[in-house]
Amino acid sequence: MSAPFQNIPEEYILELRQLMREFDLPYVEIELKNEDFESPLLNVSHKLEAAINSIIADIFLAKMEEGVYLLGSLELDVENLLTLSSYLRLKHERTKISRFLDKMTPKKKSKQTPIPKIFEEAFDTELEKDNE
Repeated sequence: MSAPFQNIPEEYILELRQLMREFDLPYVEIELKNEDFESPLLNVSHKLEAAINSIIADIFLAKMEEGVYLLGSLELDVENLLTLSSYLRLKHERTKISRFLDKMTPKKKSKQTPIPKIFEEAFDTELEKDNE
């Protein structure tokens, strides 16, 4: 049983795969494992497969030179998504590690001697004179 394709007719995907095979062209066939058929991942993977295979077909079968630019643009977009994903994952991990360390590190009371109010006021006065 084949999965339902959202927004992309299943016939289009299957015909494009068959056409690529007949002409012995490189093509992509994405197969999801351990995924239910209602997942957004299924829709994204089918769109990605259709985009790549359509561009390759345009380049080789239709001799559309602009297809090379489309393929390059797609590659750049995927690289940008990977970079963003890596950044967000690192940010998330740092946050988790920071929370863990905060819980594990015993809180120590400050051993600093408090600064007398007169010194703070004198410092503020000198700072104001310097800024004028």
